[in-house]
Amino acid sequence: MNDTLPSLCVVVPCYNEEAIIERTFLQLQKKLKGMIGKSIALDSKLIFVDDGSKDRTWELLSSFSSKNASKSHDTAFSNHSNQINQTGNTESKSAREIDAPPPPH
Repeated sequence: MNDTLPSLCVVVPCYNEEAIIERTFLQLQKKLKGMIGKSIALDSKLIFVDDGSKDRTWELLSSFSSKNASKSHDTAFSNHSNQINQTGNTESKSAREIDAPPPPH
């Protein structure tokens, strides 16, 4: 593995995303796993932040956390966050709403 690869931290803000959260989680997890060791460092992370959803978003995120505790990369979950503090040594940061359409190619 290349020690000079940049770390990537993907922060996913969530609010009432029950209908799409599982698909989003699985797609992002698969993409991150495929990039680790090739274009990003092993310590790269997915962070899902639930901002007080009224549906089952937090319940579903919690279940993903317990099912994926032994994965080689980190997946963090947080509930009721009003702001996200940037930490770590990531070289690139990007944010996009979870249900926003993908950017044009």
